[in-house]
Amino acid sequence: DVTVEVTNKSSTSVSAFSLSYSINGGTPIVEELTGENLIPGNGTFTYTFTQKADLSAKQVYQISVSLALAGDIDSANDALTVSVENYPELVTAITPNSTITQGESILLEATGGTEYLWNTEETTSSITVQPMESTAYSVVITDGNGCSVVRTVFVEVIPNPCLQVTCPPGFSCYEGGCFEDVYSVSGTVRNSETNEPIAGILVDSEGKFEVDDILTDSEGNFTINVTYNSLIEFSKFGYLNQTFGPVTEAISDVVILMEEGDQLCVDLACPPGTSCFQGGCFTNLVQLSGVVRDQDTQEVLSGVKISGGAADVFTDSNGTYSMEVDALTDLTFSVAGYAGKTLTVQESAGPQVLDVDLLSNCSGLTCPEGSFCFDGACFPIENDPCLNVTCPPGFSCYEGGCFEEFFSVSGTVRDSETNEPLSGVQASSVTSLGVQEVMTDENGHYTEGRWQGENIWAVNKLIAKTLVEEKKALKVEYIRHEYPHCHRCGEKLMYRAHPSWFMDIEGQREEMLAHNSKEINWFPGH
Repeated sequence: DVTVEVTNKSSTSVSAFSLSYSINGGTPIVEELTGENLIPGNGTFTYTFTQKADLSAKQVYQISVSLALAGDIDSANDALTVSVENYPELVTAITPNSTITQGESILLEATGGTEYLWNTEETTSSITVQPMESTAYSVVITDGNGCSVVRTVFVEVIPNPCLQVTCPPGFSCYEGGCFEDVYSVSGTVRNSETNEPIAGILVDSEGKFEVDDILTDSEGNFTINVTYNSLIEFSKFGYLNQTFGPVTEAISDVVILMEEGDQLCVDLACPPGTSCFQGGCFTNLVQLSGVVRDQDTQEVLSGVKISGGAADVFTDSNGTYSMEVDALTDLTFSVAGYAGKTLTVQESAGPQVLDVDLLSNCSGLTCPEGSFCFDGACFPIENDPCLNVTCPPGFSCYEGGCFEEFFSVSGTVRDSETNEPLSGVQASSVTSLGVQEVMTDENGHYTEGRWQGENIWAVNKLIAKTLVEEKKALKVEYIRHEYPHCHRCGEKLMYRAHPSWFMDIEGQREEMLAHNSKEINWFPGH
C-alpha cells in the first residue's frame, strides 16, 4: 500500500484534486479525489492509493508522490520523494528439537544474525541449559539491517530416578537403587621369555560374574567380567601363577606375562642333574641330537653307536642321531675303524645339540700304491679291473670297459622377449637316454610327469618353488609385463607345443594346383 497525508495550508476547504505516484521514475499512477469539504481549511487528509505498488524485488526503490490542485497558490510543496529498501530475507538456523535425561545439559545454538536475545535473557548466539522438565526455548535473531525473526527449540526431559541417588564405590544406580558394578576385563596371556601367546590358562576371580571356567584361547586371549575391586588369578600347570588387580574399571588391553615353572617348586632346591616337578626332585632329561663326522674329511659317519643312555642309538645315513637322555650322563660314540669318544651330557633348559668328530684309525697312515688302509692297517687292492683303465671325456670305466656317461639336465624354458615360462615345450636329444616329453592337453593340464592332471596356472608357482627347494633352479623371480589374453573371455592364453606333420610339396606343386580346381570341393567356396 502507498499511503500519503495531505495538509491544507489555507483556511479554504478543498473539494477536488488528484494524487499520483511513480516508482523509480516509471509511469505515474494517477487517482482523482472529489468530495465536499474534502480537506477542511488548515486540515489534513490521509489517502491510500487503490493501486498497490510492487516492491517484491530485494532492492532500493525511489517512490515519488505529487498533488495536482487547480488554483493552488503554492505548488512548490506539492511533491515528495522517499527511498524504500526491501532487504533480503533473514536466513537463520537453530538447534533441532532434542531429548535429554534429567540432570544432563545441552548446548543450544542459533545462527544467521548479528544480535540474539533468548527468553532466558541471554544475548549470545549459543547457550547451555539444564532443564529439569521439558522446556521450549526461543531466541530473537536480528541481522545488520535491523530485521528480526523468532526461532524456537523444544527440549524434552526424560525423568531420571537416579538423579538424587549417590551410590558407594563399586555400585551404580539403576531405577533409583544401587547395584554392584561389573567390569569387563580382556587381554592376552604370553610367555614371559618368548612372548608367545599361551592357550589354556585358567582365568579366575572371587568376583567373577560368569559361572563356567574361563580359559585363554589358541591366541592367548581372554575376557572375564568381575565386580569392583576384584583380583584376577592366572594359572596353568608348568607356569608360575600371576595375579592382576584390583579391578576398578573396564580394561580391554591387559597383557599378562607368565613365567615357566612349577608353582609347587617355588621354594624347593634340588641337587645337580635333577629338577623339581610337582614338589619332588627328579632326574633331568635332555633332548639330544647331533651329527657325527670324520675328523679329517668332515664326511658324515653312519652306523656310529651311541651308548650310555637307556638304549643304544645309531647314526643314520646322514650321520645324524636323536635321543632322550638323563643330564650329566656319559655317552660313548664308537664305530669300526675309528677311535671311540666319551662325552658328558650337560644340563640344558631345552633341546641340546651335540656334534661329534671321530678320528679314523687310518689318520696319518699312508699305504703303498696298490693297497688301502682299514682300521689302522694296510691291505692290498685285489682284482680291480679298472685300476689301469683310462677312459676319454664323457666315458667312465665299469668292469674294465669304458661306457658313455649320462647326465641329468634340468632348467626353465622362457619367452626371449617377455621372460614368461613356456609350457608344453618338447625337450629331447638324439643322444639322450630315451626321449622324455612333458606335454599339456588342450585345457592346460599336464598329461604326464609329477604334475600330471594339474592345471599349468594352478601349479605354476608351486613348480618354481619346488625347483628352488630341489636346487634345480638358481633363482626364481617375478616381473610385471603385458601378457596376451583371450579377447572374448579375458582368460590368459597358454602357449602349447602341438605335434604336427609338415610335408615338402615343392615337387608336386604343379600337379596339386591342377587337381585343386577339378577334383577338390572346398567349403566354403572360394
